Amino acid sequence: MYYIAGTDQPSPYRYCYVENASTIFFLHLTNKSDHWSPVETCAFKSAAIMNPESGVCVLTLYPMQEHESLIKLPNLEIAPLDIDRLFRNTPLENWSKSFNASQSSIFVWEMSNALRYAYLFQFGGKYLDTDVWTLRNLGNLTNVAGWQDEWLIGHQVFFFEKGHPFVKAILDNFMDNFKPGSWGSAGPQLVTKIHKSGTVDNSTYTLLDENAFYPTQYWVYEMPFMPKQTSEVKKLIDDSYVLHLWHYMVVLDDGEKRYYESPPEGSFAYQFIHDGCRKL
Repeated sequence: MYYIAGTDQPSPYRYCYVENASTIFFLHLTNKSDHWSPVETCAFKSAAIMNPESGVCVLTLYPMQEHESLIKLPNLEIAPLDIDRLFRNTPLENWSKSFNASQSSIFVWEMSNALRYAYLFQFGGKYLDTDVWTLRNLGNLTNVAGWQDEWLIGHQVFFFEKGHPFVKAILDNFMDNFKPGSWGSAGPQLVTKIHKSGTVDNSTYTLLDENAFYPTQYWVYEMPFMPKQTSEVKKLIDDSYVLHLWHYMVVLDDGEKRYYESPPEGSFAYQFIHDGCRKL
């Protein structure tokens, strides 16, 4: 039997909602389909396989079809996303109850921003976006984030212990900086602002350079999906821990996901899914 951190209440989960800085977790908030895309599935699988000593927790807001290869992974757990539990006793508890999808065209991403901070504050762990592929073991990284470019600190890959003062400062300042519908106002912009403000001892966490988590920048987001760029991508990720695929950029104006369901044959993304994740 497992117990919810900080209480004597039994928990049905082994990895999810359990205090552990080594747990890798993902948030899935969209319901546009009843299955995970190959990119998302590969994110979950690569995290679990490259980190056999860690638990991988996938929190989903909507029921999804069971995936045979995911079920076989002994250190991967899929659980319902309990928004009320994550925001309880945090500075965003009231905000979470009043904010709704009608207030913003990018509600899903904004809620995801808040939820990752809340989970890290409540339980600690290693947060990865669902378009992040793990390339090597992440076990030695704690209280770590990375620059996504020369101006902003990314929060798509965010590793912190429970109650860390940096995460607490982000939660405390969330309301003052959040602008519904404004990309990044409660994401990289807020994270970078807290870092530069000096309100938190910067020696309590580490910031890695862009290549660690974001080897392909958003202005060349198509590289992993372009067959002619495969060798170049392999060079770029040689020393990277993960590869972030910039999901929101891989979308056409009409809402169709370019490359996301079927990466072009010969591209790095195709090879990683078919020659790597499919074998996992």
